[in-house]
Amino acid sequence: VRSLNHRFLDVRVHLPTELSDQSFYLEQIARTRLARGRYDIGARLDGAALPPPRFNLDRARAAYRALSDLNDELAPGSKLPLTAVTALPDLLSMSPAAGVDTVRASLSGAIGHALANLDEMRRTEGDALGRDLAERLASARRLLEAIAARGDGMIQAYRQRLRQRLDRLLGDVSVPLDPGRLEIEICL
Repeated sequence: VRSLNHRFLDVRVHLPTELSDQSFYLEQIARTRLARGRYDIGARLDGAALPPPRFNLDRARAAYRALSDLNDELAPGSKLPLTAVTALPDLLSMSPAAGVDTVRASLSGAIGHALANLDEMRRTEGDALGRDLAERLASARRLLEAIAARGDGMIQAYRQRLRQRLDRLLGDVSVPLDPGRLEIEICL
């Protein structure tokens, strides 16, 4: 299960062909346990979890005859490879012996385990984000305290620097400065 932040609940299920008829079932389980967000749910079959699929011989024969006729018409004398038939969809079907209840029980257990892992990962990520935000907040408070400590002397230091610049610029010129105007410039 992969999740992304999203405004609404969006569940997308990706299953192998053998399990594709169980997509809706899996989606409904997920919808009962999940809230807002986008979720991609995938499953795979490991080993011989299901009985082997049945090969539809009648359908394969009919497809091969139709392809052979087309081959004779389009490319007479050329040989039709067997892979042309095996590439056709719907030649394999799941055995009815594969009990729906067994498959659903396996999927239900797997989705439960995956969602529990997702919850644990979210808790871990939330804790890490909480620590990071706390550190940033503490750093911002330290900077604010440093600024506040220097704030009282800043106006006086700026006033003194401005006075020194003015004295340097005016040099030998004796121009009377209006103290009120100087205070306005310092404030600006």
